[in-house]
Amino acid sequence: MPHIGSQMVDVAGVKMLREWITSMKPDAPPVPIEPSLQSTPQALEVVAGLDRGEFADDDRDKLLAEARDAGPEIRNLFTRFQPQEYREQFNRRLDVDHLLSMKGDATNGAALFADKRNQCINCHRVGKTGGQIGPALDDVGKRLKPGEVIGSMLDPSQKIDPKFAAWTALTIDGKVHSGLLMSRTEAAITLRTVRNEDVVIPKTDLEELIQQTVSLMPDRLLNDLTDQQIADLLAFLSARN
Repeated sequence: MPHIGSQMVDVAGVKMLREWITSMKPDAPPVPIEPSLQSTPQALEVVAGLDRGEFADDDRDKLLAEARDAGPEIRNLFTRFQPQEYREQFNRRLDVDHLLSMKGDATNGAALFADKRNQCINCHRVGKTGGQIGPALDDVGKRLKPGEVIGSMLDPSQKIDPKFAAWTALTIDGKVHSGLLMSRTEAAITLRTVRNEDVVIPKTDLEELIQQTVSLMPDRLLNDLTDQQIADLLAFLSARN
């Protein structure tokens, strides 16, 4: 499922999406009743419960803390429920000139890159480690200046390599899949999702296939980091040459 809510969550839209998902005939056992953030449908059930005020304060705090450590497709659904200080951090405007003037620690940056909660290593490869949803970053410090590196992180959709363009497939039974188009034959297409999983869709099941103009990389990822952490991550990437 594509990321939703990266800038502002449409409450009515989320409710409609949840009702649409739950109305479909399941291909797997029903979602457990106990609150869980392990998948987007489960997270949407928790969002609905929060809207209805169904959780005790302690349970609510635990769920929101778990959401802060989840991937962006889950985490961003819960931003409006989070404490004020978290929302201010998430929505703050980053000062690029200030970030470029800071001295970063590449060792700390390597740890941030490898932390799956920050999404970098899930999609990008350095050496033999990482995903292959975005370009490999082994020589990014040689290819791009520091300002260009941070610019690509702040606005990933500004310039998209055609090889890493996002595609969205709609099947005749109403399912939606997004990812890189890995293959396209007379019999089927294969999409690689942001979880590095390949989804094969037979042409007989395909309703529509659309190339997107928005990057698979969500925007505002850096807003979860402090200025020093961003400088550290930039130092690590700039040293890749």
